Amino acid sequence: MAYRYLDDIAGSDVAFEARGATEEEVFASAWEACLALSVKDPDSIELVVEKQIRLEESTMEILLLDFLQEFIYQKDAEGLFLRVRDIAVTSDNGLFCVEARIAGDYIDPGKYELGVDIKAVTLHQFMLKQTRSGYLARVVLDI
Repeated sequence: MAYRYLDDIAGSDVAFEARGATEEEVFASAWEACLALSVKDPDSIELVVEKQIRLEESTMEILLLDFLQEFIYQKDAEGLFLRVRDIAVTSDNGLFCVEARIAGDYIDPGKYELGVDIKAVTLHQFMLKQTRSGYLARVVLDI
């Protein structure tokens, strides 16, 4: 998985680019970039809870946006830090679908050192495109 944080993209927000050879890899890299902002050591997260998610959208770009909003929902509503374990991105009949198995642990400041609190994924400069080497996403997060 590959991602890098961008400077001078959006004032008080955080921006990053995620890359992947496949759609699955770029989706997982973008999720991991969000996780690495939220908790200082994502690798330390124990795999106590496992969930399945399935999302559908009319474009791959909006599907990625919804997928990252799911990260925020799981963090805020369910109180979970989750990692992508398995992921599949498909298209059928004009719809794009992501199905993922995610696993992690309940947010516990005594157990995990917290990072920034992501409030939303913005549409500002949001982009997902295919490149010669795979896929590139640019994401700006409201923190």
